[in-house]
Amino acid sequence: MQALESTYFRLSEQDLGTLRRQLHVWGAAHDPALTATVQSSFESMWAEVGVSSGADPDEVRRFMAHAVLLTILASLDLMDLYGMEEKGC
Repeated sequence: MQALESTYFRLSEQDLGTLRRQLHVWGAAHDPALTATVQSSFESMWAEVGVSSGADPDEVRRFMAHAVLLTILASLDLMDLYGMEEKGC
């Protein structure tokens, strides 16, 4: 899980466009033409985190919550609020 977290943090620093598009997709998920696709994609991502890391459901939830938080902070250019320096990342 730590490797996934570090990778996601690096992505948030290096590829803001992808993270911002992710927020737009989630925001557009209310559109019936997109709902099933967006839900399926998010469910697949959630499952892949668990499978690739071997994490239990609580760890997966924690990672996904942090990933969404990082996505929002990176999109707003507020990564300093996350305090990664204090965590040694």
